[in-house]
Amino acid sequence: GAKTVIFGCPEGYSMFREVYANRFGPLEFELVHITQFLAEALPESDLSFKAENARTVTFQDPCRLGRRSGIYEAPRDLICRVDKIELSEMEHNRENSVCCGTTGWMQCSSCSKRMQIQRLEEAEAAGAKTIVTACPKCQIHLTCAQKNTDHDIEIIDLATFLTDHLIK
Repeated sequence: GAKTVIFGCPEGYSMFREVYANRFGPLEFELVHITQFLAEALPESDLSFKAENARTVTFQDPCRLGRRSGIYEAPRDLICRVDKIELSEMEHNRENSVCCGTTGWMQCSSCSKRMQIQRLEEAEAAGAKTIVTACPKCQIHLTCAQKNTDHDIEIIDLATFLTDHLIK
């Protein structure tokens, strides 16, 4: 009987939106990704966000959230709601964003690992100390790639990022 289903994972959102709807026909509930929901709900709320110290972050566009579902601005709008946080775009962003290097939870190949390292380098070139993403796969794969390297950059989920900066 749900009227709306909110997805935290772009993969699940994409599956329901495309595959399930194509296979089973029109769904009887609205599909919303958490970034869309929060981008609409937060301006109406009295919640505010502030970082303890000023810092620069960048956003990793998840493939299935961005290129597959066309959701680019909601995550950026949410990041920009946090006082003292500057959003700096990587060279490849939005529809030109680079994948995290692995899809379908497959084992990383040397090619995937190189893509991930290049993505970390792009984030650092943007001046970011943090990569914010809205996909658990991006977070896992970029964090994995960072191990045994000199890349020192935080990789965090957008919902966690917002929660960490919520003014209580």
